[in-house]
Amino acid sequence: MVGRHVLDPAVFGVLEHTGPGGGGGSLREPAEAGTVRGAVSEGPRCGAGDKVDHLRSVVRLACARPDLGPEFRSWLRKLVAELEAGADHGTARTGGRERRRAA
Repeated sequence: MVGRHVLDPAVFGVLEHTGPGGGGGSLREPAEAGTVRGAVSEGPRCGAGDKVDHLRSVVRLACARPDLGPEFRSWLRKLVAELEAGADHGTARTGGRERRRAA
């Protein structure tokens, strides 16, 4: 699942007696009680099980948004061109500003 979660307080009681892993076990009990809601999104999907897949998902979602997509895609093209040209990887460019990453 990609995105943010708003959890019913009942989930925290379930978490107290649910071990890690479990394949959604902590949400199963509230779902069976009818207190879990979800929204289905259309479009390509990436896994979010590891950091790289999560980043791929976020980039795809940003590119697809009408309000963010055009500016983000333009920035992404420039970033890729800089990386392919061997630009300084110590500087993160955000919009027209530059920010040095902490060592």
